[in-house]
Amino acid sequence: MDVANACKVRAGEILGGGTGPYPTTGHPCEVIEVIAKRRLCEGSIGKFLHQALQSRYGRGDEPMALGGVFLLEGSGAKYHVLSELPNEPYHTFPDLKSYLKCFEMKAPIIGMGTVLSHDPVRLPFIFIFLPSGRVPLKEGSLKQNDLGLHMHSFHIYNVERNVAGHLETDTDPEAASYRIFLHPASHICRMDKPVY
Repeated sequence: MDVANACKVRAGEILGGGTGPYPTTGHPCEVIEVIAKRRLCEGSIGKFLHQALQSRYGRGDEPMALGGVFLLEGSGAKYHVLSELPNEPYHTFPDLKSYLKCFEMKAPIIGMGTVLSHDPVRLPFIFIFLPSGRVPLKEGSLKQNDLGLHMHSFHIYNVERNVAGHLETDTDPEAASYRIFLHPASHICRMDKPVY
């Protein structure tokens, strides 16, 4: 399926910043189903979905954002969790990466997350939530990467629900089989801009 072409209709509402869960209104709407088998190059399913969206929507002011769930069968997955963080501030992405601990999870695996085409240049409908409340941003006030959004982020857990983490990639590219259900977003929210 051509994910980029399937995204022509924006239905429903997803509120998320590209890094975590996406609460929805719960209203019925169309979803995009993607079946993906046999990974042919390095990367993750999130990276490939991002590349498909970026090729179609990556040049405009408004990004395409999708949220959804997937089932991974036939292959385990590499995932990471954050170990205990230091007492001193860590303000760079390389520093943060040094606190990630990687593990492997056995199939079948359930995942959920978000994928975006690009970090917006400017958007009239973005809100940033601060301790003082919801602050709308002025149209045109954002510059490239001002929101610091991750382009794809999927969290996974095993069917026994006793192991969970952040997806890195599948462990057996030849046997990996994904069934993915995605929902186009109408809003993006950034809770706190990252310091790194």
